[in-house]
Amino acid sequence: MKYILLTLLFVTTVLAQYPIELPKEYPAVKKYNGIFMRISKQESNLYMLQLYGTTFAEKAEDLVILSDKDFATTIKEVEVKTIYELIATGSNITHASMDTIKDQKELRYLNLSKNKNISDEACRKIGEYWPKLERLNLYQTAVTDKGLEYLSNLKNLRVLHLFGSKATFKAASDFRDLMAQNGNNDLEITMGGKHPALGSIKHNAFLKSSYQKNTEAGKDDSDFKVEILDDGNTKPNEEYEDSK
Repeated sequence: MKYILLTLLFVTTVLAQYPIELPKEYPAVKKYNGIFMRISKQESNLYMLQLYGTTFAEKAEDLVILSDKDFATTIKEVEVKTIYELIATGSNITHASMDTIKDQKELRYLNLSKNKNISDEACRKIGEYWPKLERLNLYQTAVTDKGLEYLSNLKNLRVLHLFGSKATFKAASDFRDLMAQNGNNDLEITMGGKHPALGSIKHNAFLKSSYQKNTEAGKDDSDFKVEILDDGNTKPNEEYEDSK
């Protein structure tokens, strides 16, 4: 009995700190294997909506893929004031779906990965509609270098995933530098494939400073390597050691 009581106390304590809210049955959300729930009790009016973009089907010909119309139906169904995180992957939605949620001004995380119809026009709307956005996933989309130009308004952007898109490494690097010039030194960009990740300007500056201090002190650690991409005085793959 004592063990049971202690277990119940532990579970209650954990749930109080990390509340889990089981969502209501929303037919449109459920159709696309989605999740709709509050992100926490502390932020009672902030919600997360996740849609996987396809229905369950035993045969490929029976598979239904999320469209702009279905997306609009889903958004109308949840009837929530504030969507904080939105994940809609592997679907047929286009830039038109951005208009459906353009009033969600508190949106911080947007994942549009594996949506082949998400293009530069979607980026134009993203840059216009959600200035508070912090994380954006454009993995395997049709976004090109032009699309990055539309995102320069996202002053709070911290993470941008571009691997599998049509954006080039040079454009991504230039975009990161442009954002730094506008005061955002925290943006990190992942490209995937043969291209290394573009770390934030702030992080790279710290590594450069650490390297210089350690070099002056005669320190060297051959097991610690990092690639600096924006430093004209440092070659890639030089050795670094964090300063203590």
